Amino acid sequence: MENLIFLQQFFADYSVSCIVISVIISIIVCLIDKFSIKGLIAKLNYALPFVLGILFNVVYNLIVGQITSNGAQVVSAGFMSGSLSFAMKVIISRLLKGESIPESKRAIIITGLIEGYVNENEVESSVKFIEALFVEGQIEETQIITQIALHLSQNTQDGFTEGDITALATLIYASVKQTKE
Repeated sequence: MENLIFLQQFFADYSVSCIVISVIISIIVCLIDKFSIKGLIAKLNYALPFVLGILFNVVYNLIVGQITSNGAQVVSAGFMSGSLSFAMKVIISRLLKGESIPESKRAIIITGLIEGYVNENEVESSVKFIEALFVEGQIEETQIITQIALHLSQNTQDGFTEGDITALATLIYASVKQTKE
């Protein structure tokens, strides 16, 4: 019952279009994961939901006739949809396994972004570390991204370059900043 109340509050902050786009993204990413060679798509997995989110938000705006000259608004909506697709992945996975859902929206999104990149036994501590950077509010944007990248580089599985880690840290920052906590 507690999970249902939390989930209701979680999804209440998102528009119906954002939720629908996120579900579509989640299905596409799941299918790609299922039918692709792990190493081939692994490095693109963390960026794909955001790219699809931006693309689907452009298409949605064209369909409903809301052509906007503000590209930042479309990118923001795309990031929100991409972030929500990661959150859905974490929520569904945890519920199916009978595990508890992370306690905050930020934690859910961070968990979704770093699972598969951070060593499995370091996910929870990494989420807490990254989330604390945002709670403090005393650190500048570039310092937050640098701290996230440094932490990830110390806890990331083999096979990811410094560029991959920096890109992931930047996506984490952008996603968490989009989240209404």
